[in-house]
Amino acid sequence: MTCIVAAVENDGTIYMGGDTAGVTPSYGMISQVEPKVFQRGEYVMGYTSSFRMGQILEHKFNPPPIPVHLETSLTCFMVNNFVDALRACFKEAGWSQIKDNREEGGTFLVGCRRTVFIIEEEFNVLRMTGDISAVGCGGDFALGALHATEGQNAYDRVLIALEAAQRLSAGVRAPFHIITSKGERFDIEKGR
Repeated sequence: MTCIVAAVENDGTIYMGGDTAGVTPSYGMISQVEPKVFQRGEYVMGYTSSFRMGQILEHKFNPPPIPVHLETSLTCFMVNNFVDALRACFKEAGWSQIKDNREEGGTFLVGCRRTVFIIEEEFNVLRMTGDISAVGCGGDFALGALHATEGQNAYDRVLIALEAAQRLSAGVRAPFHIITSKGERFDIEKGR
């Protein structure tokens, strides 16, 4: 239960934002103090699925550095190098699960080099068309808002998308946190 949103600015800067909602097994709502979006080296990441998975991503996972001159595509690097390092970290931390004879993790966004990827629970690496992406229970609402605000700056698009998701999804709540691939951070208490 959450919403993680990303949009890429014309200059290549990635803006990624997330809410702070958490839903208990009895459908109670908690608000997480720590942001669900963060920076690890040249990567910006934002997670859904599990707070534990997010903590591993933020505090334990050491993503592989991207070579200056890739011999393959960035997608190929993410599928092979990034996901292999991620799977090893999840195993070491006791997070990976085997279900139907298949290893599973969780869902999150990762941005690097002007590109946003969705990493799904089966370790699929996806790229949406355009320079936008969203995951979590509010993801569809956020994508609609991102589409409707095409042409606006990335910060505004991300904030509007989070606000739309909060308005329309019971599992999304402010405060919101927005980070950029340039290291900027914005904490928004209530939205506009």
